[in-house]
Amino acid sequence: MLKKFLFIFSIFSILMTASCSSSATNPSADSTETIDPLGPPVLSEEAKKYGIDISKDSDSIYNDIRTKLTAYYKDHGTYKAIFIGKPRDAYANIESLADMLYNYSSYDRPKEITVDMRYIYFYDNTVKDSMFESSYRPIKLNFIFPENTIKVIGKRAFIHLDRCFVELKIPDSVIKIDDEAFAYYNSYSIKKIILSKKLQTIGDRAFMHAQEVREIELPDTLISIGDDAFANVELIKLAIPASVKYIGESAFVANSLTEVTYYGTSPDQITFKKTVFSTQKPLTLILPNAENINDPAWKTFLGGNFDNIRKQ
Repeated sequence: MLKKFLFIFSIFSILMTASCSSSATNPSADSTETIDPLGPPVLSEEAKKYGIDISKDSDSIYNDIRTKLTAYYKDHGTYKAIFIGKPRDAYANIESLADMLYNYSSYDRPKEITVDMRYIYFYDNTVKDSMFESSYRPIKLNFIFPENTIKVIGKRAFIHLDRCFVELKIPDSVIKIDDEAFAYYNSYSIKKIILSKKLQTIGDRAFMHAQEVREIELPDTLISIGDDAFANVELIKLAIPASVKYIGESAFVANSLTEVTYYGTSPDQITFKKTVFSTQKPLTLILPNAENINDPAWKTFLGGNFDNIRKQ
């Protein structure tokens, strides 16, 4: 009897081991993805030599900035801040990494600094709130974003960096851009914004006042657009994917807007707050997939004033 029990137990153990092994190598579609499947980034030789460890206290970070940036300039003739280590949970703007770099600029007076973010350990895939928020802007910062690491860009993460972006390309791994993440005030430097192809959420005032941007391509993964998200972004044409389910108040306030294309099938597919467009001048609405282009609700779609409605 004991031998029979041991034989059955052995067979059961073998089957369980095979099952676990199979599930580890071939996870099902509904398996939970770990937040940090890759672990800390592997440092390049350059990052090992010039890396500024942001997991330290503020005084130590600032001392490293002075030492490492000065050394980098001595060796290369340009300024480059290579940040490494694990970020804190949130930042106050007076102790943001951007303001520490600006404080350094009063010491050595560079006109421009490259900021390499590729070796930061984004353990929860998030650029933290106010991480690069700026309170003043005497120099230009050129950011190098990591690929396949960031999923969320936190609140005010890059706010007030008016002179730092000419072309802003959000990595395709990003699914959420939080409130005021890239908000500007009277910004005339940024000319082009390229959004992540996987983006789902854009927060309130996320790109507010990027006044020189004339077009934006919203990805067909996008679900929600917050209040004033692109307020005072002088878009001429706007295309809204069928995936969008919510648009906040004054999300596309721009006197320059002349044409809106919507890829949904009916005017009630999007929930919106009051009015999405500020202009009262007649707009053109293009509806390639509309079930009924003669539905009178299209004339006031998203609170707009559309007098020219057509399929193409």
